Amino acid sequence: MSRFPLLLLAACVLGLGYVQAESDEDKEIHEAMVPIIAECSKEHGANPEDVIASKKNKDFEAVDGCLIECVFKKMGFMDNDGAFVPEKFAENAKKFFKKDGDSDKIEEIGKNCVSVNEHNAEDKCAKSKLLLTCLMEQKDALHL
Repeated sequence: MSRFPLLLLAACVLGLGYVQAESDEDKEIHEAMVPIIAECSKEHGANPEDVIASKKNKDFEAVDGCLIECVFKKMGFMDNDGAFVPEKFAENAKKFFKKDGDSDKIEEIGKNCVSVNEHNAEDKCAKSKLLLTCLMEQKDALHL
């Protein structure tokens, strides 16, 4: 599993015991995410069975959007108004993705997903799911 999906998965998959770290970089991501995931899981009552099913199926529809919003806010990816902050996303992602070309790919993902801010979704939880969808689509398109 590449590190980028693990970062996004860790940000959204909320059962701490179900995020597996495989390499040193993955372990770094895991260690950085554990406190955030734990806090948001507690706040939003994550159901580990739903999380496992979402992870297996690569379908995050079952994951509570408000929980995703919580994680994104704590990571700085979203501000208090529910707007995506691509600069903070890039800053955080670059801490973990250091191979040649990763930095440019991360910047491009941020630029491509900032369009989520144009949605008039007053529901910040729904907007966070739109952002997650965009991030996942972009990482696949850029092979990160």
